[in-house]
Amino acid sequence: KGLIANGRIDYMAATLLGESFIMMPDSMLAAADSFYQVRKTVNGVEFPHAHNGAVKVKWLPAGDSMLVTMKNKPFDMFEDRVKFKGTLLVTGKGSHGNGTMTFDQASIRSKDFVYTTSTFKADSSDVVIKNKDAAKVAFNSYNVKSRVDLDQMLGEFLANGDQNIPIVLPYNQYKTVASEYYWLMNDQLINIRMPEDENLSYFESTHPDQDGLKFPASGGVVDLANNTIKIDGIPYITVADAKVRPPDTQVFIEGNADIRKLEGALMVMDTANEYHKIYKLDIKIRGLNDFEGSGEYRYKGKGMKKQKIKYDLIVPVEDTENKENKGKFY
Repeated sequence: KGLIANGRIDYMAATLLGESFIMMPDSMLAAADSFYQVRKTVNGVEFPHAHNGAVKVKWLPAGDSMLVTMKNKPFDMFEDRVKFKGTLLVTGKGSHGNGTMTFDQASIRSKDFVYTTSTFKADSSDVVIKNKDAAKVAFNSYNVKSRVDLDQMLGEFLANGDQNIPIVLPYNQYKTVASEYYWLMNDQLINIRMPEDENLSYFESTHPDQDGLKFPASGGVVDLANNTIKIDGIPYITVADAKVRPPDTQVFIEGNADIRKLEGALMVMDTANEYHKIYKLDIKIRGLNDFEGSGEYRYKGKGMKKQKIKYDLIVPVEDTENKENKGKFY
């Protein structure tokens, strides 16, 4: 079996304790009782804090690599602020990880994390973030470049290459596409930055009763504490055969794709010619073909003064008579 030893092994910033280290000609195998890595810099290379109890170890001294794999529980890392499920690789050039970094409300999975004393990054990673109760997934994205700074409590996530990042927001039942996004952990906010291509800068409802409601936007902020999305830079929202221009060009999305009621909006009809406008519009949008509102129409006939006509109920009506337009809403 080789030379068997017990005691302590120190390698770079890491320490192993165990009763059975099996020494082979080119390697060492062990079921160690404990693993501890201190946060420090060795020969100009940064290592993060990490520790665990029982671990499996394979050390290749000539290859300058030590593989440390969890057994029954994950590693505690970065002063116990994050847990890691998987295998750590300790080398003279730094430490890496293959597995999942887990926070109270989030997890980031990658086959190759690169660690420093206070950060970890990955060229490709999958990100899942839950809402404040950690009961429902609020945010999903896949195959993103990630960098998380635990001292700054900031996560930065960028698209790979020329691709954009498809983002799914299950709790709010929306989806979008981003060029990058930033996770402000202490503030519990995710700041979404949209692609430069206007055709890809949108938010779309995934709620089955909203008929694919979709509208352009310049950005959005996911509030994990309040379970809302604030969407900015909205020139209009198309509903039935009308365009609704939100006040301040923003809307708030609650859980289950519930759009907060707009007050003081503008409705323009129809979408092709924009002949008519409803001002001072208060409207509850429930879907592409479902809304209810009230507002003011301003009419001016020939030789007449402008008149303000108050509409207490504005709802879409389906065209059931015209065969060409059957199924359309006005």
